[in-house]
Amino acid sequence: MNPTTQDVETRAQSLLKRGYYSQARELLRTPLRLEPNRGSLRLLRAMSHHAEGNWREALEDAETAMLLMPLPAAGTLVLGDAYAHSGRTELAMVAYEHLLAGGPHPADFYAGLYAGFRQCGRVDRAMETCRVACEADPDNHEARYGMAHCMSELGYAASFIAGVLKTVVEAAPDREIYRLSLALQLVRAASPSEAYEQLQQLPAESLGQIGCRCSARTLLELCAWAHDTQRTRILGDVLRCLPTANRLSNDKNEGENP
Repeated sequence: MNPTTQDVETRAQSLLKRGYYSQARELLRTPLRLEPNRGSLRLLRAMSHHAEGNWREALEDAETAMLLMPLPAAGTLVLGDAYAHSGRTELAMVAYEHLLAGGPHPADFYAGLYAGFRQCGRVDRAMETCRVACEADPDNHEARYGMAHCMSELGYAASFIAGVLKTVVEAAPDREIYRLSLALQLVRAASPSEAYEQLQQLPAESLGQIGCRCSARTLLELCAWAHDTQRTRILGDVLRCLPTANRLSNDKNEGENP
């Protein structure tokens, strides 16, 4: 007995969720040949291309699906991302703004929307996405962290950013990157004692994950000020290992992630 189109769609959705993108496309091949104007099939294939970064194919299928049926939110995000990665920023922004106004959405959906706005170079709208995500789920510490990251890029005062990061650390105290970011902002807010207190709550070895010369240098100076020879040595090793060619770009992005 041949499977129905609905059965195929269900199986394809399962394959997509498990990361089997090419297998999902293979499964959709025959149904699409038989029903080329079935929008749901087109959208599933668009999603498979989207997941692999095949933007031309994703755009073709998503636009076709849009003509055949009303797109769900996930489909509109696929379409927006395909526009953004194809250089059609204005159309991408229309899709993203429509989605932002149409929530609430699940937390992982806001993460995709955040990435889309950043792809378009709109850090301000990415920050607004984080704010809306936090309203939808006050426990979403990842959205709060993303907000702090955007605030830094937009030139907010370090003391203001540190206030946001404190709530992030309280929500997820085991995330080392959160404490590192808070320590950096506290240094920039001229609160070295408080910054060092945060650093002391991390294993010294965690400093080895820092990938930004400016951040490593800032924390090295903090640890030297605190006479912490172990952390000073580790950070010195980090600085020696980081490529000096990135010095200028990292210095220009001083407020970014460690």
